[in-house]
Amino acid sequence: MHHGVGNAVAHLVRVAFGNGFGGKQIIGLGHGRSPTLPGQPVLLGDIVLALETCEREARELEKPLADHVRHLLVHGMLHLLGFDHETDADAEDMEREEIAALAAIGVANPYPDRV
Repeated sequence: MHHGVGNAVAHLVRVAFGNGFGGKQIIGLGHGRSPTLPGQPVLLGDIVLALETCEREARELEKPLADHVRHLLVHGMLHLLGFDHETDADAEDMEREEIAALAAIGVANPYPDRV
């Protein structure tokens, strides 16, 4: 599940629930891997986007807001699935997955100079 909120609410979420993962524009709150009934979806966690920060970043990056938000949602989902970017190799793996997922929905490579 994902939520778009203002910066003030994003700050309150970060204070109330801990940092989770992410920067100022995205907070991921993993729920762990709990058993589910067969055929039922697995809830991995929540992704909270600070929309004001997303808008500012999109302007600074000269990218459409929708594409930037899609990139952040894909990035957040990959974190919930266990990806991270703690090492250069992990970052390259995660970026490769992001690029593939974004290409599948028609969003340009957000890392054209790196991957």
